Amino acid sequence: MMEDPEIYLAYLDIKTFDDGRAFRGGCLVTDISTNPLEFRCTSAISPTELQRLLYGKQLFKHISEDLSGVQLLNKLATKVSLILVRKPAFLAIRPIVETPILLVETSPDGKTSGVTTHPDFVSEISGATNILKTLGEQGLLEPFDRVSNAITLAHENKVGDEV
Repeated sequence: MMEDPEIYLAYLDIKTFDDGRAFRGGCLVTDISTNPLEFRCTSAISPTELQRLLYGKQLFKHISEDLSGVQLLNKLATKVSLILVRKPAFLAIRPIVETPILLVETSPDGKTSGVTTHPDFVSEISGATNILKTLGEQGLLEPFDRVSNAITLAHENKVGDEV
Protein backbone atom coordinates (compact mmCIF):
# COMPACT_ATOMS: atom_id res chain seq x y z
CA MET A 1 0.00 0.00 0.00
CA MET A 2 1.38 3.41 -1.00
CA GLU A 3 1.50 6.20 1.52
CA ASP A 4 -0.11 9.52 0.74
CA PRO A 5 2.37 12.08 -0.51
CA GLU A 6 3.31 14.74 2.02
CA ILE A 7 0.96 17.72 2.03
CA TYR A 8 2.52 21.17 2.20
CA LEU A 9 0.50 24.35 2.59
CA ALA A 10 1.39 27.91 1.65
CA TYR A 11 -0.19 30.76 3.60
CA LEU A 12 0.12 33.86 1.41
CA ASP A 13 -0.63 37.35 2.71
CA ILE A 14 0.16 41.02 2.20
CA LYS A 15 0.21 43.95 4.59
CA THR A 16 0.18 47.72 4.25
CA PHE A 17 2.58 49.93 6.21
CA ASP A 18 3.53 53.58 6.65
CA ASP A 19 -0.01 54.93 6.22
CA GLY A 20 -0.46 53.08 2.94
CA ARG A 21 2.86 54.13 1.42
CA ALA A 22 4.50 50.69 1.66
CA PHE A 23 3.45 47.07 1.19
CA ARG A 24 5.06 43.73 2.01
CA GLY A 25 3.98 40.27 1.04
CA GLY A 26 4.82 37.11 2.90
CA CYS A 27 4.40 33.38 2.44
CA LEU A 28 4.69 30.72 5.12
CA VAL A 29 4.97 27.09 4.03
CA THR A 30 3.93 24.47 6.57
CA ASP A 31 3.35 20.77 6.76
CA ILE A 32 -0.18 19.48 7.41
CA SER A 33 0.39 19.97 11.16
CA THR A 34 1.21 23.64 10.39
CA ASN A 35 4.84 23.27 11.47
CA PRO A 36 6.85 25.93 9.62
CA LEU A 37 9.09 24.74 6.80
CA GLU A 38 9.87 27.89 4.85
CA PHE A 39 9.15 31.63 5.02
CA ARG A 40 9.65 34.22 2.34
CA CYS A 41 8.76 37.90 2.26
CA THR A 42 9.17 40.73 -0.17
CA SER A 43 11.21 43.81 0.54
CA ALA A 44 9.15 46.92 1.11
CA ILE A 45 7.22 47.87 -2.01
CA SER A 46 6.85 51.66 -2.03
CA PRO A 47 5.07 52.96 -5.14
CA THR A 48 6.01 56.44 -6.32
CA GLU A 49 3.39 59.14 -6.61
CA LEU A 50 3.47 58.70 -10.40
CA GLN A 51 2.84 54.96 -10.07
CA ARG A 52 -0.06 55.68 -7.71
CA LEU A 53 -1.57 58.05 -10.27
CA LEU A 54 -1.05 55.72 -13.21
CA TYR A 55 -2.36 52.57 -11.48
CA GLY A 56 -5.16 54.29 -9.58
CA LYS A 57 -7.54 51.73 -8.07
CA GLN A 58 -5.54 48.93 -9.71
CA LEU A 59 -2.45 49.61 -7.57
CA PHE A 60 -3.21 47.12 -4.77
CA LYS A 61 -4.16 44.47 -7.33
CA HIS A 62 -0.86 45.01 -9.20
CA ILE A 63 1.21 44.90 -6.01
CA SER A 64 -0.63 41.85 -4.64
CA GLU A 65 -0.54 39.82 -7.83
CA ASP A 66 2.57 40.80 -9.77
CA LEU A 67 5.00 42.20 -7.22
CA SER A 68 4.12 40.02 -4.26
CA GLY A 69 2.10 36.84 -4.85
CA VAL A 70 3.66 35.53 -8.05
CA GLN A 71 7.17 36.52 -6.98
CA LEU A 72 6.90 34.81 -3.60
CA LEU A 73 5.36 31.62 -4.96
CA ASN A 74 8.00 31.35 -7.69
CA LYS A 75 10.80 31.54 -5.10
CA LEU A 76 9.51 28.78 -2.84
CA ALA A 77 11.88 25.83 -2.50
CA THR A 78 9.03 23.59 -1.29
CA LYS A 79 6.45 22.26 -3.73
CA VAL A 80 3.15 23.10 -2.05
CA SER A 81 -0.15 21.22 -2.37
CA LEU A 82 -2.47 24.13 -1.59
CA ILE A 83 -2.16 27.91 -1.30
CA LEU A 84 -4.38 29.59 1.28
CA VAL A 85 -5.05 33.33 1.10
CA ARG A 86 -7.18 35.94 2.87
CA LYS A 87 -7.02 38.67 0.24
CA PRO A 88 -9.31 38.20 -2.80
CA ALA A 89 -6.73 39.87 -5.06
CA PHE A 90 -4.54 36.76 -4.82
CA LEU A 91 -7.17 34.62 -6.58
CA ALA A 92 -6.31 36.35 -9.85
CA ILE A 93 -2.92 34.62 -9.96
CA ARG A 94 -4.47 31.13 -10.01
CA PRO A 95 -4.45 30.84 -13.84
CA ILE A 96 -0.66 31.35 -13.89
CA VAL A 97 0.30 29.02 -11.02
CA GLU A 98 -0.13 25.24 -10.99
CA THR A 99 -1.23 24.96 -7.37
CA PRO A 100 -4.83 25.44 -6.24
CA ILE A 101 -5.51 28.69 -4.36
CA LEU A 102 -8.32 28.95 -1.82
CA LEU A 103 -9.57 32.20 -0.34
CA VAL A 104 -10.38 31.64 3.33
CA GLU A 105 -13.32 33.87 4.21
CA THR A 106 -13.89 34.87 7.81
CA SER A 107 -16.90 36.17 9.67
CA PRO A 108 -16.78 39.32 11.83
CA ASP A 109 -16.14 37.13 14.90
CA GLY A 110 -12.96 35.80 13.26
CA LYS A 111 -14.18 32.29 12.44
CA THR A 112 -14.00 30.66 9.03
CA SER A 113 -17.19 31.42 7.11
CA GLY A 114 -16.25 29.59 3.91
CA VAL A 115 -13.73 29.13 1.15
CA THR A 116 -13.81 30.12 -2.48
CA THR A 117 -11.48 30.04 -5.44
CA HIS A 118 -10.97 31.59 -8.84
CA PRO A 119 -14.19 31.19 -10.88
CA ASP A 120 -12.40 29.06 -13.48
CA PHE A 121 -11.20 26.58 -10.84
CA VAL A 122 -14.29 25.99 -8.68
CA SER A 123 -13.82 22.21 -8.83
CA GLU A 124 -10.65 22.59 -6.73
CA ILE A 125 -12.69 23.35 -3.62
CA SER A 126 -13.97 19.79 -3.36
CA GLY A 127 -10.45 18.40 -3.77
CA ALA A 128 -9.20 20.52 -0.88
CA THR A 129 -12.04 19.59 1.50
CA ASN A 130 -10.15 16.71 3.13
CA ILE A 131 -7.11 18.90 3.70
CA LEU A 132 -9.28 21.60 5.27
CA LYS A 133 -10.99 19.05 7.54
CA THR A 134 -7.59 17.78 8.68
CA LEU A 135 -6.52 21.32 9.55
CA GLY A 136 -9.63 22.25 11.50
CA GLU A 137 -10.53 25.83 12.37
CA GLN A 138 -7.36 26.58 14.36
CA GLY A 139 -4.96 25.18 11.78
CA LEU A 140 -6.70 26.97 8.97
CA LEU A 141 -6.57 30.46 10.46
CA GLU A 142 -3.76 30.60 13.03
CA PRO A 143 -0.87 30.39 10.51
CA PHE A 144 -2.15 33.61 8.92
CA ASP A 145 -1.41 35.35 12.24
CA ARG A 146 2.14 34.00 12.11
CA VAL A 147 2.60 35.26 8.54
CA SER A 148 1.21 38.67 9.48
CA ASN A 149 3.47 38.95 12.53
CA ALA A 150 6.52 37.83 10.53
CA ILE A 151 5.80 40.39 7.79
CA THR A 152 5.50 43.12 10.44
CA LEU A 153 8.77 42.06 12.07
CA ALA A 154 10.51 42.01 8.68
CA HIS A 155 9.22 45.51 7.96
CA GLU A 156 10.26 46.86 11.37
CA ASN A 157 13.75 45.40 10.85
CA LYS A 158 13.88 46.60 7.23
CA VAL A 159 14.63 43.06 6.02
CA GLY A 160 15.56 43.13 2.34
CA ASP A 161 15.51 46.92 2.10
CA GLU A 162 18.43 48.79 0.58
CA VAL A 163 20.55 50.58 3.14
